[in-house]
Amino acid sequence: WLDKVRRTEEELTSQNHTDGVNDGGVGQVVATQNADYVLTNTLNYTKTFSDVHNLSILIGNEYQNAIRESVDVEGNNFPSDKLRTVNSAAIAGDFGAFGTEWAIWGLFSRLNYNYANKYFFDASLRRDGSSRFGANKRFATFWSVGGGYSISEEPFMDNISAITNLKLHSSNDTSGNMAINNFESRGLYQFGSYHGQPTSRPTQLDNPDLTWEESVQFNVGLDFSLFSDRLSGTVDYYNRTTSEMLLDVGISRTSGFGEITQNRGEMVNKGWEVTLNSVNAVLGDFTWGTSFNIAFNDNEITELPGGEDIVDGNTILREGEAVNAWFLPIYAGVNPADGAPMWYDEDGNIVFAYGDADRQIVGQPFAEFFGGLTNTFEYKGLSLSVFFFFNQGNDVRRTVSQFINSDGSRFGRNQSTEQLRRWQQPGDITDVPIIKRNNTDQGNSASTRQLHDGSFIRLRNVTLAYNLPQSLVSKARLSNVRVYAQGQNQLT
Repeated sequence: WLDKVRRTEEELTSQNHTDGVNDGGVGQVVATQNADYVLTNTLNYTKTFSDVHNLSILIGNEYQNAIRESVDVEGNNFPSDKLRTVNSAAIAGDFGAFGTEWAIWGLFSRLNYNYANKYFFDASLRRDGSSRFGANKRFATFWSVGGGYSISEEPFMDNISAITNLKLHSSNDTSGNMAINNFESRGLYQFGSYHGQPTSRPTQLDNPDLTWEESVQFNVGLDFSLFSDRLSGTVDYYNRTTSEMLLDVGISRTSGFGEITQNRGEMVNKGWEVTLNSVNAVLGDFTWGTSFNIAFNDNEITELPGGEDIVDGNTILREGEAVNAWFLPIYAGVNPADGAPMWYDEDGNIVFAYGDADRQIVGQPFAEFFGGLTNTFEYKGLSLSVFFFFNQGNDVRRTVSQFINSDGSRFGRNQSTEQLRRWQQPGDITDVPIIKRNNTDQGNSASTRQLHDGSFIRLRNVTLAYNLPQSLVSKARLSNVRVYAQGQNQLT
């Protein structure tokens, strides 16, 4: 299949507007084109032997190519606001062009077998190559094996009427990650000009051995259905180890560069996933059903290059900690004597200069558990669905707070109402420092002052719907007509 999108955006800022008055009006045109090509070929074979051996085999290949292109031109000093095209401008402004592309090609196969719908086995094998990786290690092979045992099909289960279905399943598989920039393995150059002459300079070291980040996952679970399918669900445990992580690793600046993307490090994700579905009530034309799911995940970095930390802005990779843990100075509030901000050093002492504060691991961005609860009520053609979503245990950094709670360092910009709680006189107890025009106290610098508990429960979706009776719909030569009202995030 082919997915192709072309978009042209035009913008004209009037010469009578404050943003255009000094330039006699500003016009801009941005033209972008995105194209995704996917070609898939498959061959399937399905056969049943002796009424109990069910076999299915698939082989195939797939090619995908994605292209992104854009052109941006700008012009200034228009003779009139009525002339809206860029070529009417007297002065050529900024211009630029951008293009990037990536491709992936793979061969794959899959085998499914079951005996009498009681014992199940599946296996798959694929080999993929991505243009994003180095010439030496562009291809990698991934596999999976799995099996299932339908316990409820055994004769000894016939007398247990409460159990409708009971199935044990397990799998072990590998997968790859290619989530990096398109040319991360290449030696790159940037071109420009110097006094009107063309120039170039290297901007990235090449790494011909850059390859796939690989994960190995073990999974075991139980599917069940009880009381004539009134209660059903799945319980799964997983353990996934990710190796050859795609990391930006620091190197000596004597090379002329600060870092290079390499396959280094290892992390582990493990946890439980539970899904429950129930039919709570069936009273004539009225039914009430509930669906609940919850997932627990424990994330940990187990290996880094040389065992050394990798700091990226306000997050850190450290062995024994979660990926991208928050790495910030701890905010100690406001000095009641003068309204100045305070922080802690690594020994827990209060310091009064931001430069004396020590960054520490203060939280992690991933939830300890999350899930959802949906209740659905149906009466004849009328239905009501109510979906709650919850998230617990992560920390969120509100970066906009550095700007809207600037304590005067960004004087003249819109500010949060939190600034109304600012320190104003000696003895005031508050967590908002004194406001001073062009403040240099750095109270709004990155710290736990902007870090918040990310836990919440949200009424994410409510849908009230009515399916018109078939006796009416069929007269209009229609198969179904559904009228509904829907609301998003009504309560958090």
